[in-house]
Amino acid sequence: MGKAGGAILSFAGAIVSFFVPPLGLAMMVAGGIWSQQVAQRKMQEAMDAAARARAGMKTNARTSQMAIPVAYGKVRVGGNLVYMNAGGDLVS
Repeated sequence: MGKAGGAILSFAGAIVSFFVPPLGLAMMVAGGIWSQQVAQRKMQEAMDAAARARAGMKTNARTSQMAIPVAYGKVRVGGNLVYMNAGGDLVS
């Protein structure tokens, strides 16, 4: 049933709720939970695929907590954008 299972269970619960309301409500809740589980699994798989696609990629960051990379020779490394302010009066 996969993706459509939760929707089918919720719809069936709506119909059953006309005859046996507590059972119909339980079926609708179960269908909603099932749908959320399927959506969560699908989103997690997409996030994992995106993480695998960008593995090893160098990026620039804006943080004051990043370590300064040490490189010898010619190499391209992702850098850290730092904004510094000396404070005090401006000298013109």
